[in-house]
Amino acid sequence: MPIMPLTAPFVSLALLGSAAAVGTDERVADVIHADLPLFGENDAKHPAPFSEGEGENYSCGYGSRVRWGDWKFTDPQDPEAGHWYRFTNYGVFHCYAITRDASDRDQLKDSRFEYSFFVPVGRTRVGGRPIELWAMQIGSRPGSSYHLLAR
Repeated sequence: MPIMPLTAPFVSLALLGSAAAVGTDERVADVIHADLPLFGENDAKHPAPFSEGEGENYSCGYGSRVRWGDWKFTDPQDPEAGHWYRFTNYGVFHCYAITRDASDRDQLKDSRFEYSFFVPVGRTRVGGRPIELWAMQIGSRPGSSYHLLAR
């Protein structure tokens, strides 16, 4: 089972309920709060486990459609003002991504980390173009926070 990374950057942060009310280049910032994680063990999320083969050819681990590394999220209305995220793999035996964030890329290595998931939540069209919607769940216990991402 090949793991395909997302090759295009996430282009905006927007809430699904507000998507029709804003233009394609507008950013919406609202707070979503849940006492418990919105996504559970059986929901599709990334990193996702895989296993294949048998005997000496057996392999297993976790793969993700979200490319590991540093990402700069920018506001289309203010491209100079961005926020940095670093996504890394937690390890072969656990299905979390490690997420660090900072206002400056140089601060990422010393910033606090959270266990995170990326969850595909649906598809829509904006201005006739197909858009994938993803939720980034940061944290996995009470107090999780979410970003809705459009790609």
